Amino acid sequence: MKMNAFRLACLLVLGALLSACAGTFSGAFPTTEAQVAETDPQAPALDIQSWQTGEGAKVLFVASDALPMLDIRLVSDAGSARDGAHPGLASLTSALLGEGADGMSVDDIARGFEDQGASFSSSSYRDMGVISLRTLSEAQYREPVLALFNQVIGSPTFEQDTLARIRTQMMQGLRMETQVPGPQVNKAFQATVFAGHPYGQPSDGTLESLPAIARDQLQAFYRTYYAAGNTVIAMVGDLDRAQAEKIAGDISAALPQGQAAPPLERAAPLAERQRRHITFPSVQTHILLGNQATWRGNPDHVALYVGNQVLGGGGFASILTDEVRQKRGYVYGISSHFGPMAAGGPFQVRLQTANDNADDALTLTLD
Repeated sequence: MKMNAFRLACLLVLGALLSACAGTFSGAFPTTEAQVAETDPQAPALDIQSWQTGEGAKVLFVASDALPMLDIRLVSDAGSARDGAHPGLASLTSALLGEGADGMSVDDIARGFEDQGASFSSSSYRDMGVISLRTLSEAQYREPVLALFNQVIGSPTFEQDTLARIRTQMMQGLRMETQVPGPQVNKAFQATVFAGHPYGQPSDGTLESLPAIARDQLQAFYRTYYAAGNTVIAMVGDLDRAQAEKIAGDISAALPQGQAAPPLERAAPLAERQRRHITFPSVQTHILLGNQATWRGNPDHVALYVGNQVLGGGGFASILTDEVRQKRGYVYGISSHFGPMAAGGPFQVRLQTANDNADDALTLTLD
């Protein structure tokens, strides 16, 4: 009886919500952008303050006293698209940040951040290199952390022994990838769709390219692409504008001095269908379909995103899952997505299926 009452209460609540929607839109759910906007919860507008430092770094700042914290993120146009003839250069440079600075070992740096309850990290992507810091915003904790942070980003040493250690780790990771099909298929897809473009190179390098990268190349890459004029400084935290300007100015001065990198050439879609097959001893076939199809800032991004949610981005509610998995049982999972990047980005359909079902699953997916 209690369960029935609970279920009835849930149905009544749901019914009330549906009635409210129906009343607002004359008996129908919202179907236009304007109607959807009317139903959006009114989230507080962010006051994003922006300025430029004397060294050319763009600053984005949001003051927030919700927590006594400060988050800083430096985003530089320093991704693997800038590797040139040395695949893996950007990833290796990023991996060595925080591993040593003038007069400081990796242990000194790690201990310095941890003792103040702060966290430091760096990461590398195709379009960008990212350096992140989180610390308490009270001056007694913040100031020593920021001093250490500026020393780390201002004088990375790229020591030879550390370079050898990190490079060995990265090469071991590449060797492990050869034992599974997924990474090989991903790299083959990227190289095919972006043939002749910087996006076509493997971001983490190759077993041939990594050993050839020297310390002076890392230093030159850092000076060029992590320059203040090639970096956005984003800050959110319990600060006022004057404090934020002082912090951003100190960070900008600590970074190498230089200008923004030239824009990448827009990648062009493949003009005709290509098919690549990689033989691998596996009971399943990994299939990737796609082409260069979008870019960051595409005015049709929202329409493409919504359309793809219907096609293959919406999980069990999507057409691909319904047709290829639910009705035929060819796959455990299938999905599609758009991946916008600065100079292009693929539309991709991904699936895995038993080898015996590969042709049928591929034909159905293409249909």
